[in-house]
Amino acid sequence: MAPYNEAFDRSVYDRDNERASQGGGDFLPWEMEKMNFDVGETFYVRFLAMLGVFGYDHHWPSSGMKDACTAKLPEFGGDPVKGGGKCVYCQHFGSKEKGKLQYKDVFEVIDFRYFHIVPSPKKSGSFVVKRCAHDDPVPKHNRCVLCNNGNAEQATRYFGGHKLWEVNNEQYLQIMSAHGKLQGTCVAALGTETIEGKEVVKICGEKTFLLAFLCPKCEATLLDEDEIRKSADQQIATFRKTKQKCKCGHEDYPYGIYACEGDGRTPTPSEIEKGVPPEKGSHWVVRGSLFDKVLECTVAGQTKKIGKDDVKLKQLSFSTGEDWSRVDDDLKAFGQTDEDIVKMCEAWNLDEKYRPGAYVKDAPKRDAFKDDIEGYVAAVLDMQAANCGKPNPYGGSGGGRGSFAGKGEETTGRRSFKR
Repeated sequence: MAPYNEAFDRSVYDRDNERASQGGGDFLPWEMEKMNFDVGETFYVRFLAMLGVFGYDHHWPSSGMKDACTAKLPEFGGDPVKGGGKCVYCQHFGSKEKGKLQYKDVFEVIDFRYFHIVPSPKKSGSFVVKRCAHDDPVPKHNRCVLCNNGNAEQATRYFGGHKLWEVNNEQYLQIMSAHGKLQGTCVAALGTETIEGKEVVKICGEKTFLLAFLCPKCEATLLDEDEIRKSADQQIATFRKTKQKCKCGHEDYPYGIYACEGDGRTPTPSEIEKGVPPEKGSHWVVRGSLFDKVLECTVAGQTKKIGKDDVKLKQLSFSTGEDWSRVDDDLKAFGQTDEDIVKMCEAWNLDEKYRPGAYVKDAPKRDAFKDDIEGYVAAVLDMQAANCGKPNPYGGSGGGRGSFAGKGEETTGRRSFKR
């Protein structure tokens, strides 16, 4: 088994070739670092811990081409929230359906599927990726046609591994719904226990509940347990997301204190700062999350006609019944070596992967311009103008498919923006 990310050099593939899904869940080898799946699929996935929510704005300037919006980039004179910076796509497309601004949230995940890479049935010399019929590291009764077709290269199985999962707003909410359910369990480590001769970490596993909301500065109670019990869920959700003004004069989002049925609670801000240990016989509550277990995801949906295109609307549902676990233990169970596990769990630089120039040959690279920020901005704006075949409203060239001033090496990256 070879790790997918060392198996192929994506740069050898034609970027203007057929993109992404070709039916039945097939996709191109250079897109293996993204989650691809079809309606009706079920698979196991594990979310990797990230620092904050990551997402990016993008346009579709021409058929089959997605590129980042630069209106929120400081280099382009934009505000990270309000935008207002230079972006040729925004200027030419506005609110039109074609090329309009879209937003995607991005998660880093471990994909527990296996894949084969085979010749494309649609284009000679190209390859597509097909899911193996088995997800087991070593199938006991291997009935996969590709595993048994006699061609050693096509029979090679590639583990999904570390991937980027781009989701729309509806799918984001479906993922967060699963996250909310997992938060209802305390996963605090309570020492170790021996199961079938193996020493494993003992998890609390008891239900959690909201005990109170405190002022994060003076720790005065803003909403007590009795008030919480009498309030509707929507009222609590609104209270949590709204800055509250305390009697001490401090105005901020309330700090939630949770307890569990195993006699634990979350520490207060001052207890965290001072490193105060929990009382004897108790423990600090650790709420479960997406990052604490493998989830089974099922993809449902339907094909809808939008304009001239048949668009697959995919809905996600998650089974949260798997055991709480460590990601390295999960990967070892799937036959991955310690070296591969370290590589797969390493956080990716998403700002680098999502910089301007997605699917564009010879796109400008920031590093190639060193301190010349204006030169980089001008080159990107020229690239945007060429991508949509329109004049560059900020000056410079554009309107064609020519070269870009100060072009860098070929890139498959895109730039994202944090909420």
